[in-house]
Amino acid sequence: MIGSLMDRFGIANCDYLVVGGGGGSAAGGGGGGGVISGSTTLTLASYTITIGGGGTGVYVENGGTARANNGESTSLGAALVALGGGGGGNNNQNGASGSSGGGGGNGFSGGAGTVGQGNNGGNSSIYLSNPYPAGGGGGAGAVGGNEQSNTLGGIGGIGVQSSINGTPTYFGGGGAGATLFAANVSTGGSGGGGDSFVAGTANTGGGAGAVNYLYTGLTGGSGVVIIRYLTASMRVLGIGGAITTSGLYTIHTFNSNDTFTAPIEA
Repeated sequence: MIGSLMDRFGIANCDYLVVGGGGGSAAGGGGGGGVISGSTTLTLASYTITIGGGGTGVYVENGGTARANNGESTSLGAALVALGGGGGGNNNQNGASGSSGGGGGNGFSGGAGTVGQGNNGGNSSIYLSNPYPAGGGGGAGAVGGNEQSNTLGGIGGIGVQSSINGTPTYFGGGGAGATLFAANVSTGGSGGGGDSFVAGTANTGGGAGAVNYLYTGLTGGSGVVIIRYLTASMRVLGIGGAITTSGLYTIHTFNSNDTFTAPIEA
């Protein structure tokens, strides 16, 4: 009897959004966290939610060998995993690969993005020319920008827009590149990507904005998991996260590690 009840009621059709942590910055901007979304059928079970933290930045110096750190992966159960964004390159160094690649340091290339989750970081073609402009981090929706001029770093790649939480919102934006001139600020990508000298926004997967020479880079924004389903179609609602409603939907938002117990369809 228990088995037949689970066969009949133990599934639920849900929409999901999973966003990885954004990459940290150095001279180049951090790549945005990976963004995966869609619909899936969940069985009657509890699913582990792991929220990826943003990558940390590193000290920027000429010839620095340490890239900024990648963001961490975010997961909904074992099957749905959004990767973390790549760390920005130090001066004279490529950006790191990730869900979206980190921006390249002065005179170097952006890191590679991951197909289906993000895009490449921006490049810097102007080498050893003061004030050493660097590339912007890639975003989930577009590549990071190359340096805009000799005095302005690249913009961060735009993220991906979703209305799963009831409001059109961008996630996974890339962080902007920087130069030696703190007054010359480039724009981070929509979706939490930091402008030059600004960290990524928490729970958006935004990459960190780059900093200038002899400063320590910033931290990318943490990831998020959002799950929604039609309220009227469920006999028993799900458990876990911050629970809200929007129109016909019940929405579970996870900003930190948790467990999601799937709803049961009527």
